[in-house]
Amino acid sequence: NHADYLGSATTHYVYRFAQDYRQPIWTQVEAAALIAEIEPQSLLSIAQRHFEQAKADDLIFLRRHLLTVIADHASEHPPLYSIVPLAQKDTSDFVRQGLVNILPSLPSALVLQLITPLSEDRSEQVRASLVLQLPILVSQPDLVESCSQQIVKFLAPTQTPFVLRTTLHSSVD
Repeated sequence: NHADYLGSATTHYVYRFAQDYRQPIWTQVEAAALIAEIEPQSLLSIAQRHFEQAKADDLIFLRRHLLTVIADHASEHPPLYSIVPLAQKDTSDFVRQGLVNILPSLPSALVLQLITPLSEDRSEQVRASLVLQLPILVSQPDLVESCSQQIVKFLAPTQTPFVLRTTLHSSVD
């Protein structure tokens, strides 16, 4: 445990920075990343607070970065995966795109829960981001059928031109 090498005062200080809205955004981001290294169970409460109390366009960079940190540490601390469904409901397209970007590092059972709602997301940018992740996700045997279904859905004429073009370009590659 990395926290053993730091004093409790130092750990508390970093934890406070990760939660203090008055701190510059990148200070909060880096403090959250450090908390993930020294005390991953504390990252869960920080992330829950940020996602449950999120306001439109409020700290979107922090929430998106938290998803990356969670993806990097959840395999060693599985309770962190509980944050992922909260991100799927985030008001920010930018944050939901960040969720799509971490799908390849999530367990396939969790991806299967998220893939359909993300494929129906109101934002064409989120849907197009999912299209770009499908070739990576299809390498997981449990996801082949679902990914194939999504590709067919994204090729439907009812899709927006942007999502359709992205699907076609992704299919050619």
